[in-house]
Amino acid sequence: MAHAEHNPAPRLALSIPELADALGLDRATVYRKLKSGVLDIPVFRLDGSTRVRVVDVEAFLERLVDEVQQPTPSIVRRRRNG
Repeated sequence: MAHAEHNPAPRLALSIPELADALGLDRATVYRKLKSGVLDIPVFRLDGSTRVRVVDVEAFLERLVDEVQQPTPSIVRRRRNG
């Protein structure tokens, strides 16, 4: 009898250590940036563990990339005559 391939369900949430690993940051740094709002990602508690939804992490990263790609106005310095 042939075995059907089992594709695991996609991850819906990450623990803070998993998020830290994915972002290449230290776990304490991630906690600090979440608390300060630098990482603008909603968190929730599940079985005593702080988690973030993968879709929220992806949305945050997309916003971050969009902000970086937005052209910034040039600052033009003018000399004062006189």
